[in-house]
Amino acid sequence: MQIAVAQISPQKGNVTLNIKKHLQHIHLATQYQADAIFFPELSITGYEPTIAKRLNFTVDSALFSEIKSAAENLNKLVGIGAPVRSKESPLIGQILFYPNGSVNYYAKKHLHPDEIPFFDGGNTSPIVTYKNLNIGLAICYEISQDEHINDLISESVDIIMAPVAKSIEGITVAHERLSKLARKHGKSILMSNCVGPSDDFIAAGQSAVWGPDGNLLQKLSIEEEGILIFDTLTNSCQKIVI
Repeated sequence: MQIAVAQISPQKGNVTLNIKKHLQHIHLATQYQADAIFFPELSITGYEPTIAKRLNFTVDSALFSEIKSAAENLNKLVGIGAPVRSKESPLIGQILFYPNGSVNYYAKKHLHPDEIPFFDGGNTSPIVTYKNLNIGLAICYEISQDEHINDLISESVDIIMAPVAKSIEGITVAHERLSKLARKHGKSILMSNCVGPSDDFIAAGQSAVWGPDGNLLQKLSIEEEGILIFDTLTNSCQKIVI
């Protein structure tokens, strides 16, 4: 199985433009025979907590119809980051579109203290099963939480997928942490970050893939938009820049 992680530069609140960027990367992943593609945290709106209470979505929103159709027509699992509508505050969701037309989502359970004024924590399963592979989702702050990582390992995940929104300081810490986790648990880890202005910081890109020995296989730069494609059979990774 080949899994792509996308690195994009979303524009604050510009859902129409951001969806176009998603579709561009989905089609790029298809050109390289990827079976699945995952996008960064809150990739549809940009990582912008202050606008999430007025700009959030149901998972079956018509705004996502092109992404849903792409998943079906291109026979691909697509995971996008979006604020998911809830009874109180929105959730930080990774919405999952499957080739069979079904739609599901994981909502971030462990929120950073800075996110609590804007979001609620979720209670959905972080395990995505696709093509006989169990992918464990850990959204940004969750990669720093031993409880969350240990829960994924106890569920016998094959791979950990981390959609994030990280600054240059945050990405340096994340790289060190994910390398150690990959080595400790013998699991490949994929991380998808955004680039450009995000909330009150500049997102630092450097989306990356680590093999089960903890070695860095490939990463994008601090500015590049593009994808990394990880081959689960060969533990190899290729980089494609737009």
